[in-house]
Amino acid sequence: DPHPGNVFALRDGRIAYVDFGSVAEISQTNKEAILDAVVEAMDQNFVQMAKYMSKLGFIAEGSDVRPIANAIEAMWEDAVGRDMQDFNFRTVTTQFSQLAYRYPIRVPERFALVIRTLLTQEGICLSLDPDFKLLAVAYPYVAQRLLRDPLYCDRLRQVLLKPVPEVRKPVFDFRRLFSLIFVAAAVAGSGPRALLEIGRTFADGVALCWRRPSLALELAQGVVRWARAKALFASNLAVGGLGRLWRFASGVRNAKAKT
Repeated sequence: DPHPGNVFALRDGRIAYVDFGSVAEISQTNKEAILDAVVEAMDQNFVQMAKYMSKLGFIAEGSDVRPIANAIEAMWEDAVGRDMQDFNFRTVTTQFSQLAYRYPIRVPERFALVIRTLLTQEGICLSLDPDFKLLAVAYPYVAQRLLRDPLYCDRLRQVLLKPVPEVRKPVFDFRRLFSLIFVAAAVAGSGPRALLEIGRTFADGVALCWRRPSLALELAQGVVRWARAKALFASNLAVGGLGRLWRFASGVRNAKAKT
């Protein structure tokens, strides 16, 4: 129950919490689904994000997620605004609760406690520092867990590889990588400290590839498959274009022959 009366700032700089009267437990499966939903939101793939929210129990089973995804997209754009650093968790939760009146949306009890905790913590931080930015604090932590924690490292496969019709195995998703880099740069801000944070994230990525050579190899193969898929797409496009041009030329010749 982390309201201001239950949070203490210790002399050595640590934060102490007391009164654990309201406790919720989030399973590892739910944690991974939350991570996937956040990645989809950063990638602005709101249909897939809504599917993960349905998996987490926020959307009634069997519901059509497309209209909900459109509403979430509008809510997200309004909450984030022009600058990713301006993301405000209270704004998001307020607007999300309004969607519950129009769509089959609910908040599972275990997540209600988590949301309440985050709202309280953000409020405390804003009262201490009006310029506090939640994403500026949270995103580096999420990146570190994704790149350092053995429980989450393998999620990079889902994050950076995607299936395409041109090849059988998934290819490297450069669009998602650039989206994540953009978010990291946006929340880091500017100046030496921002460069340091981005440098640390890059170093963590390199260290992960060194620790997990199989993962590095799989991502490298994904890059090769991406190049192959692009080449096949360009080849099919060229062949199709030549075919249409040939049929057009044949039609012109036939029309002249008839006249």
